[in-house]
Amino acid sequence: MNKRLYITVTNDGASDRRMNRLASLLRRHNWTVIMVGRIFDQAKEKQADLVQLKCKNRKGPAAYWEYHRKLCRYLSSQRVDMICAVDYDTLPAGVLMSRRQKAKLIFDSHEFFEEVPELLGRHFKKWIWRRLAQWGIPQSDLRWTVSQEIAEALHHRYGQPFEVIRNMPSRYVIDEEPRDRALVYLGVLNEGRGLPQLIKAMHKLDLKLWLIGEGDLSDQLRALVLREGLSGQVEFLGWLPEAEHRKWLGRAHVGVNLLDTQSTSYRFSLANKFFDYVHAGLPQLTMNLPTYSRLNRECEVALLLDDLDPAAIAQGINEICTSTRWQALHAQTMLAQEKWNWEIEASKVLASIENM
Repeated sequence: MNKRLYITVTNDGASDRRMNRLASLLRRHNWTVIMVGRIFDQAKEKQADLVQLKCKNRKGPAAYWEYHRKLCRYLSSQRVDMICAVDYDTLPAGVLMSRRQKAKLIFDSHEFFEEVPELLGRHFKKWIWRRLAQWGIPQSDLRWTVSQEIAEALHHRYGQPFEVIRNMPSRYVIDEEPRDRALVYLGVLNEGRGLPQLIKAMHKLDLKLWLIGEGDLSDQLRALVLREGLSGQVEFLGWLPEAEHRKWLGRAHVGVNLLDTQSTSYRFSLANKFFDYVHAGLPQLTMNLPTYSRLNRECEVALLLDDLDPAAIAQGINEICTSTRWQALHAQTMLAQEKWNWEIEASKVLASIENM
């Protein structure tokens, strides 16, 4: 009888590239993997092995309570061998249902959750998340996270070791056609990503900007583009499937990965887009933070930025766009693909689960 793993997320499941990579890997090794997420209003197109729990509440305690209640009810009706709880906001149900089902529990922390920008200055909410983590993390059988810096911070705070599983693309052949004079940002349009500053920097740049994704700031950023008179220079592409990401990244000239360094979670983070740009052969502007600085010493694929001033952003991008600088960074991305790819990370995942 093959093993059954349930991955629990608070997004819609379909758009979670890290967890879908994990699910595909384990299915190839004869696991049954079910992704369980939530959906508001109407569910999207049905997918095999994806369960979307319909929720009325979108934010706040009521949303978490509704999702956990429905998640526990669903898992109670299933045969469960293992649960992978993603981030603190699915951990309570993971702990409770792994106990009830006598199943193993993996905790996968995609960020330093209580230190995200949304919780800056919100001491009571931060205290609640920390208490939840203190209760739940020690009850997990295996713990993963996305960067060495977050692994060390969580180990120090909660006394449990974390293994680093980085979210990298599989290798693919790059179309070396001439590229457009365009910047590209791939990811959610949320607070703390330097997006207003990037848009304002476009006044000093002779390039277009493609924004792939949506988020809490979508409407504000569109309004900002109108106010700044940049409608002909900035294009919002919305959510796109991963195959479309590769097409747009392959056409772009520079990738952008900006973060607000006031957030401890962001200072320790390792964004998916960093490796997406590498696999597209795309030089990038990213932040001079510990994770990116360490990776850039291995392969210099990026220009590192110290602050989010629009003038500094524009200066950095213009430097990358010089012919010799661009070619040097591009050549390093091709070397980096040999060591930073999902095939290598997948072997870590399989070894990790086998040793549980």
